[in-house]
This record gives sequence, structure tokens and C-alpha cells, in this order.
Amino acid sequence: MQLRKLRDARSEWVPGFERTSRVFDGFRPIVERLSSHADWPSIEALSDVVRAEAEARRASAPRMVLQGPRKRGPRDRASLYDAQIVERREVPTRKRHWHDTMNALVWAAFPKAKQALHERQYRALCAALDERFDAIPGARSKEHDAIAMLDEGGVLILAEREVAVAIERALQQLDPRPLEAAVRARQAALWTFGHGILESVLLAQTLPRTQSFACVVSCDNVPGDQQVAREFADEVAARALASGDAPTRSRPLPSLMLSEAWLEELNAPSAHEACVEPGH
Repeated sequence: MQLRKLRDARSEWVPGFERTSRVFDGFRPIVERLSSHADWPSIEALSDVVRAEAEARRASAPRMVLQGPRKRGPRDRASLYDAQIVERREVPTRKRHWHDTMNALVWAAFPKAKQALHERQYRALCAALDERFDAIPGARSKEHDAIAMLDEGGVLILAEREVAVAIERALQQLDPRPLEAAVRARQAALWTFGHGILESVLLAQTLPRTQSFACVVSCDNVPGDQQVAREFADEVAARALASGDAPTRSRPLPSLMLSEAWLEELNAPSAHEACVEPGH
């Protein structure tokens, strides 16, 4: 499917958009429930998808609510985006907006990890801001920066403990080969977690110009079923985020990763049949 004019018409809805890139494969069948709409799903419809997925996995889900206008000047800390998620259980969302629709998709796929991420990000903001403040500090700690990058441009990697360390070390050298080998051996799986990546792939049919970042979490065994693996990764990542174990700093990905050619090769029939592909 070609996204005609979408680069210029950001408000254009594309039914079946998940067929534009293999980056969406790891979100099935959730993504199909969104993309089956003939026109933009309402904020209430986005909220219904998130809630249904969370309830099916015994997780709590915030409501998607219409985002209000941004205020200038002094603000209360409770008005922050993360504060609204943590304290009010509401996710400010814009109508007819790809970035926020992709955010809802990731919330539906990873409700526990997303909640843990925003709770941790809110703790970092509370440590840096008074109850009432004039401006958010420009500089973030390495940990806060890693959390923010995971939310917008992160790739979540679930790997068996025996290969997780090797994958992390290799990615620090921008070497994807141990990850590729682990995915083919069914010892690792990965999803695009950052909704900014999903938006960029959809609108520009390319990866973001800024680098994406990896967050590696470990387990004893990676489930072979795609959906089961994603749900398990959600639980493992949520525990790591809540405990502070991961991410502690951002790890850039090789530029090749997440390209259509890379995904096609990684998921060729001779490779790992049940590979879970990369999935605000």
C-alpha cells in the first residue's frame, strides 16, 4: 500500500495502515482493530481499544481524553502530561492525529510497561520540579533521558538471560548480529515501543532521522507465540521499569535496524517463524 499525499496531508486517515510496514506486525491483532475504521477513530474508540486489551490481561488502563490547550507561564506540576496519567489515569490525546493514535496503539499493546514508564518519568519530574514551576529544566539526567527516548523512539528487546548481555554489549558497538542470531534461534524478540518511530514510518515511510534506542530486558525463555511473547514482554518490561533496572541510559541502535529490508531478511521463512517484530 502506498500512502499517497500523506506526507503533506497529516490528517488523512488510511484504513489498513498496518499493511504499509512490517514494523506493525508485532501489534496484531490490536492494530487491525484500529485500522479497520473507515475514518479516524474517535478518542473514545481509542480508549475502548486500550481498555479492552488491558482488562483482558488484568491490567488497569487509563482513559484517552481530549488534550486541552497548552498553558504559558507558571504551571502546577499536576498539569504535566505524566501527572495526568499517574494521578488522574487520563492520557491527553489529540483528535485525528497520527502521533497520538500510535501512542494509543502502544498503550493497548503494552499497558503495564507504559504505565510503569510514565510513573517513573513522573518521579523524575517530581524530583526536578516544585509543585508550581515556571519552566521545565532543559537538561535531563541520563536516566530520565533514557526513559523519554524509550517512550518516543525505543525498541523493546526481550532476550533470554544467556544472550541478553551479549546483545547489549554488541548494540553498544552498533553491531546487530548477536540480536539477529538470537531472534532466529528463538532466544529473543523485539517490538517497536516508541510511538514516534511508528508515526515516522507511517507518514514518511522511513525511520526517524534521530537515532532509535534499545531497551533490553531478560527472561528465562522467550515464548514462541507472537501474542503471548508480547504480553510476557509487557510484564517483564513493566517490572524492570518500576524497579529502575532498565533503562538506565539510552543505547543507540544500528541505522540498519528496523528498515524494511532488515525486517524482511530477519523474518524470512528460513528464519525464526514466530519472530515478534518491532512494535508517545
